[in-house]
This record gives sequence, C-alpha cells and structure tokens, in this order.
Amino acid sequence: MFFGGIMNEFKIVKVNIDKIKYVAIAKGWDSNNFSLLKFSDKLDLRDGDVILVDKLLKAGNNNNRFWSIDVVDGVLNMDTCKLVEQKDVPDELKKPASNFLREHTRLLKYCFLPSSQKELILSGNFI
Repeated sequence: MFFGGIMNEFKIVKVNIDKIKYVAIAKGWDSNNFSLLKFSDKLDLRDGDVILVDKLLKAGNNNNRFWSIDVVDGVLNMDTCKLVEQKDVPDELKKPASNFLREHTRLLKYCFLPSSQKELILSGNFI
C-alpha cells in the first residue's frame, strides 16, 4: 500500500489480526506517529480498529518497538497511542517489518540493528 510522500516514513501492511487492522512500519529513525494522520483517511478504518506501529528501525528490537493507536469515530486518535510490550505482540505481527527489510537490503545494511539480527532477517527469519 503506497500513500505518496508520507510513505517515505511508513510502509502500511494490512493484517486483520484480532482488532489490529494494519501494521505501520517506520522506515527510519525520524518516522513520527503523527504523520500517520495525514493519510489515515485513505485507510478502511472503523471504530474499534487498531493500528500497530512497528518502530524496529527507530527503537531497535526492544520494548520500545511497538505502539498501538486506536480508531475512534473512524479516525486515528493519537490520545490513545500507547506502548505495547513486545511479549504481547504475536509473531505474525512482527513479520512485516522483517519482510520489508529483507526486500530493502540497503536500508537493512545501514540501519543500527546488530549484525546478528540483520543476519536473522536476511536468512528468512523475523525478529
């Protein structure tokens, strides 16, 4: 899914797992959650949906990696933005970021992830 200039910051993947409708993968250290507001009207969002923001490239593979944003009145409500502990994120929702990096090897090569994690991603695994 591509939404012009904002997509320089995020790659959006539709997942439909439980309440989580989309995973927004931050493409860099400067990706800002508020940028998601600029194109949220192009997404099929309903009250009760959740967007999971994966900041692997910004925060690394740690407990600051995942954030959730609820949909209220059909739009993303940034007041609901909250940290999600990595242990609470199903493996299926961790795969899109690894898949994205596997497809963009230059980005993976120059990101600050440890070499061991880069190798896991390149070998077809996910972190």
